[in-house]
Amino acid sequence: MPEKEDNFGRRLRNRAKRSYELAGEKFENATESSREVVREHPLTSVVIAAAVGAIVGVGVNEMIRRARHRDRKSFVRRLRRMF
Repeated sequence: MPEKEDNFGRRLRNRAKRSYELAGEKFENATESSREVVREHPLTSVVIAAAVGAIVGVGVNEMIRRARHRDRKSFVRRLRRMF
């Protein structure tokens, strides 16, 4: 029985190692492809990055605004309960 467990552990470790290596290779390929696209289309890349940044900024701002609004409401409710 311990021999089977050791074999299973070894196979699992080898499989995890190979998966890690494959993921690293895919990441390197994706990185190089992205660099090529940016080199070929620098202005488009800048415009897309700016648009994504603006969208993320608007989303974060909205989340903060809603959180502040919710806090104000709860503050007003607490005041009303007190008086």
